[in-house]
Amino acid sequence: MNQEELKQRTKQYGLRVIKVVDALPRSRAADVIGNQLLRSGLSVGANYRSACRARSKPDFISKIGIAIEEADESLYWIEMLVEAGIMSQKRLVPLMKEGNEIVAILTASSQTAQRNLRRANQNHQSEISNRMSIQELESQFTSGLYTKRPIAIVRGEGARLWDSDGNEYIDCVGGQGTANVGHANPAVAAAIAEQARTLIALPEMFYNDKRAALLERLTGLAPDGTRRAFLCNSGAEAVEAAIKFARLATKRTEIIAAMRGFHGRTFGALSATWEKKYREPFEPLVPGFRHIPYNDLPALENAINANTAAVLLEVVQGEGGVRPGTAEFLKGAERLCRERGAMLIMDEVQTGFGRTGEMFAVQHHGLKPDLICLAKSIAGGLPMGATLIGDRVGELPAQSHGSTFGGNPLACAAALAAIDYIESNHLPDRAAELGTWFIARLKQIESPLIREVRGLGLMVGIELKQKVTPYLQALMAQGVLALPAGLTVMRFLPPLVIAQDELARVADAVEETLLISDG
Repeated sequence: MNQEELKQRTKQYGLRVIKVVDALPRSRAADVIGNQLLRSGLSVGANYRSACRARSKPDFISKIGIAIEEADESLYWIEMLVEAGIMSQKRLVPLMKEGNEIVAILTASSQTAQRNLRRANQNHQSEISNRMSIQELESQFTSGLYTKRPIAIVRGEGARLWDSDGNEYIDCVGGQGTANVGHANPAVAAAIAEQARTLIALPEMFYNDKRAALLERLTGLAPDGTRRAFLCNSGAEAVEAAIKFARLATKRTEIIAAMRGFHGRTFGALSATWEKKYREPFEPLVPGFRHIPYNDLPALENAINANTAAVLLEVVQGEGGVRPGTAEFLKGAERLCRERGAMLIMDEVQTGFGRTGEMFAVQHHGLKPDLICLAKSIAGGLPMGATLIGDRVGELPAQSHGSTFGGNPLACAAALAAIDYIESNHLPDRAAELGTWFIARLKQIESPLIREVRGLGLMVGIELKQKVTPYLQALMAQGVLALPAGLTVMRFLPPLVIAQDELARVADAVEETLLISDG
């Protein structure tokens, strides 16, 4: 049998397998061929991997056909089907014998095929070895503080991520909200590269062109009455600074925060955070912190007293379950702080820079906080934070706070590029439009597992009636990465550059996951 006959026989066999798979229900077809093969750890070439990741049945069948059409992949495709045990599916059993025969003929009669198979196996083993070396190396030396997912992400572009095996994912983790302008954003990357060749580090004891430009830009974006900013390195640092500034300004000590609120893990920020699992191992924490129910204005009114330095709130509670604050509650908090001499601190670490459909979420309600905490997407993914300072705070004593790396020229250059990109590409408007569509699409899912869908812009949560972890794992197997927000909420923070068809694939994957799990 010559090579052309082998190719034709292989192609015909593969097409018959497709017909059988095509007769299966859509979800079963994906499970039989896609998920089972991928879980086996086998890799059979770019087109076949792409086929396994296809989300619609016609697209799945089409891509498998392309893989079979290519002579250099047909052998791998047939062999991997057999080795993966796909043929054990009841309706595919009659084809198993022929599949084994074709593999035997191909491997025995063609030195080229044998070399290709060896090369494929070597490449596959190299991929496995690389993946395992990344995971094993990191596991060996990491602190152990993080619960890891069993994939090694090595590359990103826009709203997509790729692991060390070449598998592609739609990213709705978004760096926990840091990737608003997309992964590997060319404008931000170019700004970082140029600044790295110019000047990377410079403390604030010296003036700097990039820092000056960023301070002007940030305060220009902020609500009226905000004319200063303190630059730091993270959201927790921004919150710490705001707490200190509020105490300095008011000469009071008490901070009121909200139940389910999350503000960071350093001692001051942790004292304002509600979740016991973060707090209890480190108690006693900083004294003077109290918590009231979120969206409960009477409770807040009763809590503020003559010793209250500040009220610290999120516009949308992120880790607390993607819970938007009501206009009544947020505007009431602002009024009470004005009347009683307390500072209003708004934590916009996750909601800032277009995430909710406005540059800052406070703009949805016309709020003018005294202090605004920023971080995450401020610098396009580079570590950075900022505390915006309103007029009511007054002058701050020199050297009462500081940061070695805060406001370094590299981060400032990245932030300027990220803000330019957000504005020139109208990302807040895009987040508002896509977020409205996405929330409406998720609300169409008729699963009894869903308690509520809620969110603002592209900060979206699905509260389930069960723990969310198994569903996040099932989504990952379908090529979608998402976050928890507490025990029962599935959280989506995609880059704001995500395409609507990518969001549609996410929604389809969520629907399939919840309906199959329910069934």
